[in-house]
Amino acid sequence: MKLLNSFLSFETNWNDYGAGRFQESLINFCKKIVEALQNKQLEIYPTGRNSIQMEYEKDNGSYIEFEVFNESKIDMLEVRNSEKKKEDTLTRIEDIVNCVNQFFG
Repeated sequence: MKLLNSFLSFETNWNDYGAGRFQESLINFCKKIVEALQNKQLEIYPTGRNSIQMEYEKDNGSYIEFEVFNESKIDMLEVRNSEKKKEDTLTRIEDIVNCVNQFFG
């Protein structure tokens, strides 16, 4: 949660490529996602597209990532064994939880 809160202090152009400030509503929504996935530690990154990327990676190179733009637009990409398995746009936290549960089996 501290990491997500730190994104609120980013000034305009924080990445030297014109990225904007992060909205508090986006950060709060991402906190809800983290809480819903409480049993699994996410890697979390700010992006220059004013979104937050959240991901899991396995030792075998498989990964799943969610790029959260707002409460109704979450892009998901899943790669297993170096091959794209699934790409989708999600709209609910429950969808993220289901994808993560399937990813970890």
